[in-house]
Amino acid sequence: MRTRQGKNSKKDDHKWTKGDCIVGLYYYRWGTKFLDISDQEVADIIGTTVASMRMKKGNYQAIEKGHGLEHYSQTEKEVFKQYGKSLRYTVYKEVSKHLKLDEIKRNQILNRGGRRLKALR
Repeated sequence: MRTRQGKNSKKDDHKWTKGDCIVGLYYYRWGTKFLDISDQEVADIIGTTVASMRMKKGNYQAIEKGHGLEHYSQTEKEVFKQYGKSLRYTVYKEVSKHLKLDEIKRNQILNRGGRRLKALR
């Protein structure tokens, strides 16, 4: 069972890298449905909280539309300039590399295969 992150949580001090910001932009534009992992799993991989990811969405909304959370970083602005109008697949490739999605999917397949083998025994 997962616990909620409190104010003194290590995750509250997460320093967003450029790769994390690209993940945040992807989350703003398309959510996680095309990643085949949950919001919580994405947050866990990059070392932050789902609440922080939602704040990141507000930052990108402010950059794109002029309303939302106003205190966005220079890195977010640069990421939006570089990827904000890109096709989903272009951004997905960067997100996939940063989150190591191929490795995660390979492990999921191996785990399912192991469970099937145990069930057959």
